[in-house]
Amino acid sequence: MKIVLYSTGCPKCQILKQTLDNLNLKYEINGSVTDMLARGFTNAPMLDVDGEVLNYEKALEWAERINHEKQ
Repeated sequence: MKIVLYSTGCPKCQILKQTLDNLNLKYEINGSVTDMLARGFTNAPMLDVDGEVLNYEKALEWAERINHEKQ
């Protein structure tokens, strides 16, 4: 599974980063605003999971599902 966290370091970005860390998931962080704009992102954080792009709320829902699957 390839996970990329597009982050500006904002409070929501920090919450999502901590959520991924708590799940012990390996991921990359891309902090390039140029890359985010090129992908059409107008807010952050955004999470790319194997090509599926999730906004903050959807990313937290996805993380919750992953957490339940690990238990």
